[in-house]
This record gives sequence, structure tokens and C-alpha cells, in this order.
Amino acid sequence: MKLTIKSNKKSIIESAELMEEIVEKLKKNIGIDSIEIRGLNIIEHNKDDIDIIKDYIRTIDIMNPDINDNKFIEFFEKRYQDPITFYVFLKRYSLEHQNEEITKLIQLLENTRIVKKVKDKLIGYKYWDRDIYKFIFEVLERTNYSMIKYSTRFPAEGKLIDEYTLEDRSKIRIFYNNGINYYHILPYELLLNDELNKIVNDIIKSIYLHPDFLDNENMREVIRDFARSKLIDKNIKDINELDRLTNLIVRNTIGYGVIETLVLDEYIEDIFINKKEKNIFLKHGKYGDCKTNIIISSYEISNLLSKIKMVSGRPIDASNPVLDSMLDIEKKVRISISVPPFSKDIAMTFRKYRLKPWTLPLFIQNNTISPLGAAFLSFIVNNGRSILFAGGRGAGKTSFLIASLFEMLPKNRIVVIQDTEEIPVEEAEKLNYNILSLKVRNPLSLESAELSPEDGLRASLRFGDSSLIVGEIRGKEAKMLYEAMRIGALSNFVGGTIHAQSPYGVFDRVVNDLGVTPSSFKATDYIVMIGTIKLPFSNTYKRRVLSITEVNKKETDPEKMFNTLFEYNSKKDILEMKNIEDSFILKEIEKRSGLSVKKIVKFINSLAEIKNIQVNAGKKNPRLLEIEGNLNVNRLITEIINEEGYDGVVDVWKKRFQYHLY
Repeated sequence: MKLTIKSNKKSIIESAELMEEIVEKLKKNIGIDSIEIRGLNIIEHNKDDIDIIKDYIRTIDIMNPDINDNKFIEFFEKRYQDPITFYVFLKRYSLEHQNEEITKLIQLLENTRIVKKVKDKLIGYKYWDRDIYKFIFEVLERTNYSMIKYSTRFPAEGKLIDEYTLEDRSKIRIFYNNGINYYHILPYELLLNDELNKIVNDIIKSIYLHPDFLDNENMREVIRDFARSKLIDKNIKDINELDRLTNLIVRNTIGYGVIETLVLDEYIEDIFINKKEKNIFLKHGKYGDCKTNIIISSYEISNLLSKIKMVSGRPIDASNPVLDSMLDIEKKVRISISVPPFSKDIAMTFRKYRLKPWTLPLFIQNNTISPLGAAFLSFIVNNGRSILFAGGRGAGKTSFLIASLFEMLPKNRIVVIQDTEEIPVEEAEKLNYNILSLKVRNPLSLESAELSPEDGLRASLRFGDSSLIVGEIRGKEAKMLYEAMRIGALSNFVGGTIHAQSPYGVFDRVVNDLGVTPSSFKATDYIVMIGTIKLPFSNTYKRRVLSITEVNKKETDPEKMFNTLFEYNSKKDILEMKNIEDSFILKEIEKRSGLSVKKIVKFINSLAEIKNIQVNAGKKNPRLLEIEGNLNVNRLITEIINEEGYDGVVDVWKKRFQYHLY
């Protein structure tokens, strides 16, 4: 039986009076097994919460102490409002008053579930502090305009390991408990005072009374303008609060709700929705896989699915059970969806990308790659070599492909082939890159007007001499790509990503799974392995380039085909250069360019020094590490080489650096 209470008081966690009211109702009706509190927000207490309170009632009702002490009487009278304060008071009271009855009361309370849950958290406890109840009760709270529920309970045995606030003022806490990280969010909408909460509720209601908003092709902007004007009418003057409330209204009407809130967290990389009425999971950049306190309803999942179908323009149904697309919600987000019969339930994954493209200096800054490794990548990209970026899911393959692409100056034509628009073509066009984007059909999609990846690649080869970015290599297009590279149809940088765990794993996937001949595979020049490193029993992880390996064109044995030029040193936590002077490909460049291998290696070291200076300067001026700043650095290097040659490039660059970039 559900008990429904209309009250603007929050849950029993926050309100002592409400807790006492609920205790009295439970004493009168033992059949109640859930409670819903309806006010400006909707609060739910489940059966387990009710059982905890009933257990306490059974214990407290047999207490009838005969203690004539005003202090004791004061706390005893509030035993229903604040059981934990009453228990702690008894413990402290017993230190001063040796009383058999007090000892018995303490023993009775220590056998209740409510005390057992927090007994080890009461050192230094302050009377009437209700935050302790966040470790006891599984309160589910949601707004009147959303079916997303947030559990306010902290993990009872959890250790708080981090906390921070998002730019919209949502509060984040990270807990660790029994090998699991918990991501606990208290979103901005649940932190609003009653006045602001009512204003937001009223504006959202009025938006739904204007169905013409939803028919407008610029509906997000229309709703944003409408919400902002209504907030101004309500005398919201602070510009920051005005922006926060406007964004809140937009994301909870035409937007993607809680997904947009999570996207604000710079640490979040992936968001996973695996089942309706279950908790959302995510991958955190610092703490890895986390379970969240967010419970999503089947209604919200269907709502998300409808919005994504409309924006992507791609089908998702039993005939086309997989959808891949990109969303632009503050950040770039890749969405992957599967529906029955491909998956048992609707499953969604949201992968967040940096709003601005990653650059190699940014990767140097967070220690993902060494300056020397980044310099080598820059050199081989600008020498028109073919590179596969390999690793597991979420390793950062596409981000490294993009960063390497933007090491080139905007002088060569670039053709991009992708089924999901991950390569930032618009950003490249703003920087005057001559870039052509070809969108092809997802390999798992059964019906679509788009070209297949194989046909898209075939068409791209007719566009003349171009650098080619093929996104992820995973189907029939691999054969055509390798055949084109083998016969020399492509003479500029060719880049792609592939799922594999080692250089030999790349060979195995390309040759044995995708059907490329071993001789054609040798058109691959370099394999860059990227991975995530997690120490045993640690709750954090880091992303690193693990190796840069070249393919020996003369070797026939796959086991001996790979020559590792850079390798990750785990003790020093750095990517180190190995026997680079034995590089087969650098010797080929020597024959073609007239630069000796030693001179090439010296120049790569010079590039590394320049990148290191750039990264250090980026601490004061972060724009130096972004795509445009990095492009200016590379322009300056090219200018110096054209004027002065390769010798002494660092010294000349240092002299000109401040004038070009500050």
C-alpha cells in the first residue's frame, strides 16, 4: 500500500517534522510499504526505507524509561524526529551517568537497522545533523517535469574519495565501496529553492502549451529565447543565474535531459544506459567505470530515442536495430543505440568528445605521449606515411587520429570518409583546410540511402591526390584501401583507426578478419598502440601511447614484421625512443629526401624540444595548445625550414616564437 502525502517539505532526510509525521502514520497503518511525497518535486521512499523505520518503531515503542532529567527528556521527546541524534545522545549521556536503563536503551538501539547502517560514521557527530540519513534512506527524487529519478542515498559503506561542482552548480561526489566507484550527482534542478523551483515548473508547463514551438526548425533557439524572456519577467537579474536557469529549461524540454547535465562534467567520457528502470553507468576520466545514482525510466528512454532519431535522420527499428550518430549538445557526443532483436532491451552509449579537437601538445600536457613521441608522429604525418591508430574501445584512437591530422598545414587536400561524423570537418574548414567529408552507411545498418563504406572509398579515390582519413577500418572497404595504398594511388598521409590490442593483433584483424592479403598489409607504415593503464586494485586509470611500431616491408613472417621504435616505460611513465636509427622507413626517406637518418633523428629531437617549450608556455596561455595555436607553431617551423634549413631550427624558432604567438 502506497501512502501519498502532499507537502512542500522535502524527504525524511531533510525534514525532522516530516519524519515524525510518517512515523505516526506507520504506527496507525502497518500495511504501508511505500511513500510518495508530492510537492514542487516528487519524493519516493521505497519498501526498504519503510521497513527500516518500522524496525525502529518496534524497538522505540517498548522503551519507557523512568529518568527524571530535563536534558534526557528533551532528547527522548524527539526520538521519532531524529533517531540518530537520540542514539548518540544516549551514548554520550552514559559516559556521565552510569545507569542500567540507559545501557539497556543503547543496546536496543544498536540492534536496529537504522543505527547499524551508520554506527561507524558517528565519531564527531553533531546533534540534529541530518546529512547522516543520506547513508540510511534510499530516497528517490525527481522534478514534476521529468521521469528521471535520483537516489539521494550515499553508499552506506562507501568512502568519499572526491567531490566537485559542475559549471551549472550540480554537485558531484565520488564514493568507493567494495571495488565499485559510485558517481553521485545532485543536479542543479534539485538544489533550487522553492521560489525558483516554482518559476521553472511554470515556464516548462507554458512551453508544453505551445506545440508550435516543437514544429519550428530552430526550436532549441526559440525555446531558449522564450524561457529567458519569462525568467527576466520574473525578475531574475543575475546574468549567471539567468543562463543556468535558461539552460535547465531548454535541456528539460527540447533537450536531452540528464545526458546534457552529465556532458558538462569534463571528466565523463562515456555514458551507458543498459536497461529501463535501472541505474545509468558511466566511464570517468579519473576513476574509470562508475555506477551512478541516476535511475532512468522507460518513458525517458523512449523520449531520448525519438529525439535522436529525429536529429540523426537515420532509422532505428527491428529492421535497422543499430544507430550511430553525432549530437551537438554543448560538447560533441557520439551516440550508439541498439534495439531488439539485436539487443534484449534498448541500449544506449553516449561518448563525449572534446568541444575543440585534441592536439598533440594537449596530449603531451596530460602525459599521454612524450614530446619525442609526438614529434615523431608530426614528422611522419608530414612525410605522407600511412598510420593505423589501434587500441581498445575508448582508448582515444580517434582523438589521436584527429590530433595527428592537424599537424599538417592546410596546403594539401584532405578527404574524410566516416559513417559517424567524428572528424571535426567544420573546425578544419574555419582554419582554411581544403577538406571534403563523405558520409557513408554504417556497416550494421541494413537500409539507408547512404553509400556503403566500400563505395564511398572507391568514389574518394577519384578525387585526385589527397590525404585520406578513413575513420574506423572494420569492413569490406579495408581491401580497397590497402589495394590503393599498395599500388601507390595514395601518396599523402593516410590515417585510420582499428580495434586491436597489439601490432600483431592489427595484422591478424586486417588480414584474417577483413581479408586483406599479407602483401597488401605492408602498405601500413606505422601502428600507434594506445591503451588505458589501471594498476591492480586501484580505482583510477590513465591513458597512454604504449608503442609506435613500423612495418618491415621485406619481412614475410608476421611475428617478425614489426619493429618497435617507441615503447612505454611503466616505471618512468613515459614513451621512450628505442633503436630509431635502424628504422627501415627513415632509411627510405633518406634515399628520397637526401636527409641522412642521423639528421632526421636530430630534427625530430628539435621538434620535441619545440613542443616541450610550447606546452610549458601553454600553462600561461592555453590557446597555444589548441588547434589554431598549434597550427601557428607548425607554420613557424615550416617558415624557418624553408628559409634557414633544418640546422639550428630550435634556436631560430625560440627567437621568433614570442613575436608570433604572444
